[in-house]
Amino acid sequence: MNLSNIVPPTHFVQFNLSDIVNTLGEDEIKRILSSFSCPLNLDVENFLKTKAIEFSKRGFSKTHLVYWETSDEKEKNSWVITP
Repeated sequence: MNLSNIVPPTHFVQFNLSDIVNTLGEDEIKRILSSFSCPLNLDVENFLKTKAIEFSKRGFSKTHLVYWETSDEKEKNSWVITP
């Protein structure tokens, strides 16, 4: 049995923060993360922008970034969340 027969395909992409820091460099990741916004949970936004990289480097925590990707405009608009 193939796992793809059980698990439906998704548009979610996951990255380990440490891996992308090692690939792109800390300055570039900080620049990318600076545009992140989470109005429903400012603690999450603050952690990602100010602590996630350092915590990962010190082994305090592991952060995984998950984002949703689609080219279907109707699908994109159905997931818009407004506070």
